[in-house]
Amino acid sequence: MFSGQSGVGKSTLLNRLVPSLELETGEISMRLGRGRHTTRHVELIDIGSGGFVADTPGFSQLDFLELGVEELSVCFREFASYAESCKFRGCSHLHEPGCKVIEAWQAGEIADSRYEHYKLFYNEMKDKKRRY
Repeated sequence: MFSGQSGVGKSTLLNRLVPSLELETGEISMRLGRGRHTTRHVELIDIGSGGFVADTPGFSQLDFLELGVEELSVCFREFASYAESCKFRGCSHLHEPGCKVIEAWQAGEIADSRYEHYKLFYNEMKDKKRRY
């Protein structure tokens, strides 16, 4: 499934991967500096060889209303095998001693971008929880 913010290029990427799709795409807005909302419905697309992909409409904002901070790490599948071995149950993977996720990240086994996104999402969720 391809999902993401409106206008980031989901349909464009699918067209590049499977040129015969000819999905509708939009131009980059010079005023906004990003693409415009183009896809208006979810479409399951046969990409051949028994594979299918879903192209979805974009969203304007990522929100974690239904997810608790303690559940966030399960959304990062590359954390799973390391998190099982953390010293503390309920490890946040941010500062605890004996955190195997941090060790894996420091060893280059987890991409910097993925760990940085985890920290960003974690902090956003904590801030939102404090406000409500």
